[in-house]
Amino acid sequence: MHHSNRPISDPTRPPEAAGRKKRLPLAALLAAAVLAMGAAAAARGPFGFGPPGHRDPERAREHAELVVERALTRVEATPEQVTKVQAIVGETLDDLFALRESHEGLRGEIVAALTAEEIDRAKLESLRQEQLARFDAASQRILVAIADAGEVLTPRQRAAVAEHLAERRARHHRHWRD
Repeated sequence: MHHSNRPISDPTRPPEAAGRKKRLPLAALLAAAVLAMGAAAAARGPFGFGPPGHRDPERAREHAELVVERALTRVEATPEQVTKVQAIVGETLDDLFALRESHEGLRGEIVAALTAEEIDRAKLESLRQEQLARFDAASQRILVAIADAGEVLTPRQRAAVAEHLAERRARHHRHWRD
């Protein structure tokens, strides 16, 4: 969120300062996204997106551990750092899979409301708001975990992870464009 009264593209600020200011918070957030890479299985799987194997908590955990280990090896993380981040990812997965279970029950309620003899719009709105609250809870949980994982890494490691993620994103976008 941008808290300054000045617009993001402030013409009075030198371009290098603007770029540096944008990169630091972005690098901090994205660097900690080692967790996001590991927890991607949790973010997609528990809410019904992604490969079917990610819906199995044990397979998701194994996949997340592998992704975290690979990513942290690239940034020369210590075995202790890897263990700590993997524990954060594991706890996050547990929490997100618990949210998934409640989401699946809610999905059944939505289907029942939509297939009822008469459509109850107030009920549907209530269920929609409940669903949004659950997605918000999942998003908050992931953000907390990203911050926790970021605190395990050094600033240099976080920057290296951010760079790696940017490269991956660029390769991914090129793949889908071609």
